[in-house]
Amino acid sequence: SRDYEHFTNLRELVEKHYFETRNVEDYADMMQLSKKTINQATRKVVGMSVKEYITNRVILEIKRYLSQGDLMNYEIAEILGFYEAANMTKFFKHYEGISPKEFKNLL
Repeated sequence: SRDYEHFTNLRELVEKHYFETRNVEDYADMMQLSKKTINQATRKVVGMSVKEYITNRVILEIKRYLSQGDLMNYEIAEILGFYEAANMTKFFKHYEGISPKEFKNLL
């Protein structure tokens, strides 16, 4: 369906650019579609908004880096496009309810 096609296109763009931008409007511009169109398609295919999808992708990547244990928080933040490690920590804590350090300690 067209919705699945839009979502597949979005997914590919998110994989290429999630460390550069987490802005739904940027993805809509890349796809030359409205935010409403890509949000409707994403909701139909995966049951969440584009913003939630992007956020989940970034959180997953933070968890992957934290679980590997090789990098410091500031290094992970830099790789993922956060201006400061504190911004990544706030982002992670906001969505996960625990800090990256607490997450690491649970592993």
